[in-house]
Amino acid sequence: MSPKIDEGDVVVIEKVYFRLEPLFEELGQADKTIWMGLNNKVVAASIDGDDPILKRLRVQERKGKDTQFKIWLRSDNPRADWIEVTRENRLEVFGIVRQIIRDPDNI
Repeated sequence: MSPKIDEGDVVVIEKVYFRLEPLFEELGQADKTIWMGLNNKVVAASIDGDDPILKRLRVQERKGKDTQFKIWLRSDNPRADWIEVTRENRLEVFGIVRQIIRDPDNI
C-alpha cells in the first residue's frame, strides 16, 4: 500500500540535505551512490529553487549514456504525472519521510 497524506496528518521527516547540480562536464559526474540510496524513498525535494514538495524519488541506473543515472519525482497516485529531473535541473532533497501520523478525524 502506498503512503497517503491527508489534510491534518503529521509527517515526520528526517532532515538531510543532498544537492544535485546541473551537469557540467568539467565537474564530472555526481555521486551516484547517494542517489541510488534514495531510490524509492518519499522525500521533501525542490527543483530549481521551487517550493519543496513530498514525492517518491525514483532513480534508474543508465549504462553507456552521457549520465550514470536518471531521476524522477513521482506521486504514489498512479494518475499523477512524473516529474523528470533533467541534466539542466538543480535538485535539492531536504528530508526523507520516516512516518505519517494520521489525524484521528481522517480515520
